[in-house]
Amino acid sequence: MGDTWAIISLLSMIVVVFVANKKNINVGLVGIAMAMFIGTIAGLKYKQIIGGFNTTLFIRAMGMQAMIVVAKMNGTLESVSRRIVKVGCGRAIKALPVFLFLALLVCEWLGTGIFSMAMPVLCALAFEMGMPVLKIVGIGLITMVGGGTSPYAPPGIILRGLAEEAGLTVNLWNTALSGAIVSSCFFLGFYFICGWHKQKPLTIGSDIKISPMTWKQWATIAGYLIFVFCNLVLKLDTGVTPIIIAIILCLMGVGDGSQLLRKLPFNSLIMVGGMTVMVGVVSTLGGIDLITNGLTMVATKTLAPGLLSLIASCMSVISSAQGVVMPTLVPTVNGLVEAIPGLSVQSLVTAIGLGAYATGISPLSTTGGNVLANFGTVYSPKPEEEKKLFNQLLILAVASMAAYTLAGFIGIYSIILFN
Repeated sequence: MGDTWAIISLLSMIVVVFVANKKNINVGLVGIAMAMFIGTIAGLKYKQIIGGFNTTLFIRAMGMQAMIVVAKMNGTLESVSRRIVKVGCGRAIKALPVFLFLALLVCEWLGTGIFSMAMPVLCALAFEMGMPVLKIVGIGLITMVGGGTSPYAPPGIILRGLAEEAGLTVNLWNTALSGAIVSSCFFLGFYFICGWHKQKPLTIGSDIKISPMTWKQWATIAGYLIFVFCNLVLKLDTGVTPIIIAIILCLMGVGDGSQLLRKLPFNSLIMVGGMTVMVGVVSTLGGIDLITNGLTMVATKTLAPGLLSLIASCMSVISSAQGVVMPTLVPTVNGLVEAIPGLSVQSLVTAIGLGAYATGISPLSTTGGNVLANFGTVYSPKPEEEKKLFNQLLILAVASMAAYTLAGFIGIYSIILFN
């Protein structure tokens, strides 16, 4: 298509975000409109343009939200969050984020993918504590990036498979170690910036009355456990079981089936799904390749890990870490190692894996989009409040990108303790 259309497509992405924020229009709808416009004048067929819509992503997000809506309708989220608040809002409140960080990081290492399941609870917890949602959920986002590429985590399994396919030998426990170091430093900064060190005990903790769990709430929790079992043991896709479980729970009377569809946060779902159409057009017109090629031209032995992390982070802002970024960049490692003597294969693969997930928390990616969706479900926010969280997630993603890029430049990805 040529560099001209690649540049135009990238600029159009900036225009989409700017217009959506300025005019307070759903960014997904603006993205679809821009994709149609740019794609048509660039000569793309309608099927090519609309084919960028990520149906799998949309179904997965909607399925999880269906389970969350059921859990909210019968009070399960409120009951669980109240119990956490009761324990964590007293004298131990300053240690609450530390406990959450360590627990979630270890669970991510073990491949539970717990953040996607814990996210609604964290949102409900922030709501009960009267705090900005990102002050709590941000902890989970940091651990997801730091622990998501261990050997047992789904993203790590994909990363290892791609490396093996490319003939590369790596040990992802080294990647997990690097992720733990960077995420711990990032969390420390987050802790103080959010004012956790000054947080005073909340009276809400002592005033909360804990009611016994009802059978509907236990059934909902059982549904979540079944989902985890199907995902981890039976290896079923996360888009398969949530909707089935949500419907079964409604048929059992655990949730109100007549309200299920009405309470789904379609504004947030369209925001995520619509942007995948725009991303598809950018990719087809060569915008992502242009970013990659431009940055890799200046790589050196010292700069390569940091630059590769930066490239992965930039790509992941508008594309899938597992579906686009890692499959695109991992095959470049062999060429870089051959062209630049002394480069470590491990450090480059680590840079790609962690860099790809550094900005996976942006609102344009799956995880950030799910945060918006959960925010919409739990808080029932006004459009301007959704827009504010959208911008905050972008800022957090940029900060994460900076942290993981810096880690590559200063040699953290070259730390190898496991052979």
